[in-house]
Amino acid sequence: MTSPALEALKVRQSLVESFGDNALLLYALETRFAIDDIETVAATCLTDGPGDRKCDAVYLDRDTSTAVICQGYYSTVDKVAAPANKASDLNTAASWIFGLNFDRMTESLQAAASDLDLAIREGEVNSVELWYSHNLPESQNVREELEQAAATARSLLSTTYPESEIGVTALEVGVERLNEWYASIQNPILVADRIEVEVDGWFEEVGEDWTAVCVSVPAKWLTTVHETYQDKLFSANVRGYMPSRKTARNINHNIEQ
Repeated sequence: MTSPALEALKVRQSLVESFGDNALLLYALETRFAIDDIETVAATCLTDGPGDRKCDAVYLDRDTSTAVICQGYYSTVDKVAAPANKASDLNTAASWIFGLNFDRMTESLQAAASDLDLAIREGEVNSVELWYSHNLPESQNVREELEQAAATARSLLSTTYPESEIGVTALEVGVERLNEWYASIQNPILVADRIEVEVDGWFEEVGEDWTAVCVSVPAKWLTTVHETYQDKLFSANVRGYMPSRKTARNINHNIEQ
């Protein structure tokens, strides 16, 4: 399948030649987190290989307090969807990493998992993302497997780190999502439609070289707009939504309620 993002990856000869099929996964991380030197990051985050416990990469982004556990797949032929069993492999990856089974891990996975464990204990992680990265269309079957993997990760995190409030999300990083991330680099505002909302009042804020109009909007209206545009609605934000953990102390969970 061709796409703007995949076409851009093709010209990254050094990345492709150095990392083979893992180049796609690294490219997705680079695009999502604006990584300047992905080849240097690859040296510490890649865990792919014999005995990798179904985990191809573990990336820790301290700027956003986000940890990413990745399973990658690269197809050389067009298919309607990526194999769902590769998504279910993230159950195994989460079990090993959050079960702290360091002694039976490969050297690269042990180093990455230990680094993540320390970051969690020091309060440097508040969000874990489980990625299934591939170069095919996204599908419902894969999403279902990913949600199960996310449930596994949530259960393990609550047991291993009971004092930590860490949200877990599962992302299928297929062609559609990768194209959106790539587009956000070219144009940070992805929603170009004119959107109208009735408000009771507004006020203006002015700074050096900028002006803003501030209003309060109905939550139901915002929900409707989000259903239409999904995460594209937040494309110009500094960061995306931070997942909630269902506890009384978690502010994101209380906002959802």
